Amino acid sequence: MAHGGAQEYRDDYELVLRRESVHPNDIWQADHTELDIMVLDETGRPVRPWLTVILDDRSRAIAGYTVFAGWVKSAAASPDGRAGGVKCSCGGRGWVGPRSA
Repeated sequence: MAHGGAQEYRDDYELVLRRESVHPNDIWQADHTELDIMVLDETGRPVRPWLTVILDDRSRAIAGYTVFAGWVKSAAASPDGRAGGVKCSCGGRGWVGPRSA
């Protein structure tokens, strides 16, 4: 590390692959987490809701999000079962991700 500095060391040995976008909307990142609050579902049972967020990699702007009660089955499936996208609040589009016609 002494020869090339911290940046060169990270580039050579860091285990995480980092992608950097050049322009806004080149890369979007998505993640979801179970929130630390309890709400009542449609049957009146207390549950912890999930938050899913779509983030633009370059601008760090939130491109979309959704909050729902239930369980996340897969990162590739949205809460309503469609693959490759997430129903969300995203500037009126209502959908983020690939979609069949």
